[in-house]
Amino acid sequence: MTWAVDLTNGGAALLIALVADREQRLLYIPVRVVHHATGGYRGDSKSDAKDAAIIVDRARMRRDLHSVRVSDEISI
Repeated sequence: MTWAVDLTNGGAALLIALVADREQRLLYIPVRVVHHATGGYRGDSKSDAKDAAIIVDRARMRRDLHSVRVSDEISI
């Protein structure tokens, strides 16, 4: 299973800790990537569901995304 996030602080810290504890793959998608991709999706409003769909699509399509690693002090 692969997880993907666009944030590495705040509320995402709990998800990152849980995923890292289970040694599953976690991809980081920069917020700017999500922001620029928003124009290609239907709907004028910003919503969490729309952002989630964009994050999932980017995680499936892009091969240049970096994994968040427990050994990486900046990520932690």
